[in-house]
This record gives sequence, structure tokens and C-alpha cells, in this order.
Amino acid sequence: MTRYLVAIDGSKYSEMALKTAIDLAEKTKASITLLSVIDIDQYLGSTSLQDFTLESNRDITEKMLAEVIEKYQNQNVKLEKLVTTGSVANEIIAESRNDYDLVIVGSRGLGKVKRTFLGSVSNKVVNQAANSTLVVKNYHKDGFSRILVPLDGSRNSKRALYKATKIAENFSSELLIISVVKEIEDSIFTFDKEREKILQEENIKKSKKILADALESIDSSKFKVSTELIIGSVGESIIEKAEENEYNLIVMGSRGQNSISRAFMGSVSNEVMHSTRKSVLIVK
Repeated sequence: MTRYLVAIDGSKYSEMALKTAIDLAEKTKASITLLSVIDIDQYLGSTSLQDFTLESNRDITEKMLAEVIEKYQNQNVKLEKLVTTGSVANEIIAESRNDYDLVIVGSRGLGKVKRTFLGSVSNKVVNQAANSTLVVKNYHKDGFSRILVPLDGSRNSKRALYKATKIAENFSSELLIISVVKEIEDSIFTFDKEREKILQEENIKKSKKILADALESIDSSKFKVSTELIIGSVGESIIEKAEENEYNLIVMGSRGQNSISRAFMGSVSNEVMHSTRKSVLIVK
């Protein structure tokens, strides 16, 4: 059975992550494990006081998860709860190794108890989790109706396209596949300009082939798909395209692997994840 791991801390961000996870799970017949981590670093002082506070917080956390499960008990999704103690990010990463297909987190948490799940935690989970990770920034009651997939020809971006098409099939989404060619940088030297122009022309040809191959590999009978070649800064172009055209999910590979993808390394995925207001699925 498909299994999702959802990090919960009681914040509105983790609530959006859970609602999104349930929508996905209903479509894919997946089960969901709700993980809440009690951050050991919060508890300083005497051992007896620490033990008392930890136990009290565990009771509160168990009750919170029980209430969440009761709230969604009428959904056609199996929900299980898990409470652990330790470093929040490390606990999520460790649990992700237990045969989950997807980790789903909110972009950040708020409030006293919710400080355990900040943006830095989401960032660490995305970078170190064993699985693909979905960072939810907004909840869309109609699901992911418009999906943006940046491609660079690498194996990871091809995996991202495959994941995106499966989501598109489930939600009858509109899918846009883009390939970004880096714009020519200004230079006072004519030789550099000519060299950059030749390189750019080669990369445009490669990107056109990447997009053509992507279209050929997709059975788009269940959703609408289109492609677009963009010239510009890779990260900025992805972010701008998602914002301008109101896409509600960006699906990306975690890093690029071939010559054309040197400009599309993990730093680009991180740039997009941190800068966009859209939910981002990082595929590994």
C-alpha cells in the first residue's frame, strides 16, 4: 500500500499539509501516518522537571493527534498517529526511512508549541529525507488543478515529470512543462559574447528536444498538457511562471545531472522552494 508521512504540529501550516495529504491519499488509496515530534531541546533544567514537562507535553500531543484523527474519520483514508521525542527535523528524517512513498510538511509553524516546526525544519527535511517531499504552502479544495514541471533532461527531472503526470491524472489537472535556458550574461569582451551565444543556441536545441521527448512520453488523455521554452534565470523564471499563471503546484527534481543541467542543481530547487508562494514537490 502507498504510505504518506505527514508532520503535524497543530499549526495552520500543518493543517494545510494534512488536508492536502488526505486529498492525495483518497485519490491514490494511500494510508497516512501523522507524526508529531516533541522537541527535546526545549526542555532544560532539572531532570525531574524535564521529565514532568515532557510527559505533560506528550499527553497534550497525543490528545491533539487523536482529535485530528477523529475530525477526519469520515474520510476514506486510514490515519495512524506517531509521537516521538528528539530533534524535530532529525525525527522526521529518521521516520521517513520506514518505507514511505512521500513526506508531506507545512512550510512552517507558529506559536509556542509550534516553534518546533519552523521553515528551517522543512528545509532540512527536504534536503535530507530519503523520500520525495511535498512542502505545502496553500490548500486548494479542488486539488492541484494547475501543475508546473521544470525539466532539464536529468534523471531526477524525468522522475519529477512522471510524478507530476500521476498527480495530473488523479486531479484532471492542467500540466505545463517548461525548460529554461540561461540567458547570455553581459560582457565587454566580444569573444565571450560569441561563445555564450553559441552555447545558448546549443542549449536551446537540447531544451526543445527535452520538451518534445517529454510530450512523446506522456499519455495526456486524462489531462491537458503543454510545453514552453523560456530564456532567463532558471530559478527566477520558474518562480515567475508559477506566480504569473497561478499554478498551485511546482514539481521538481532535487538536482540536475547532465551538462545542460549545471544551472539546475539543488540550489535551484532550494531557491524555488524558499521563494515561491506555491506548494513544491521535490522528487528524489
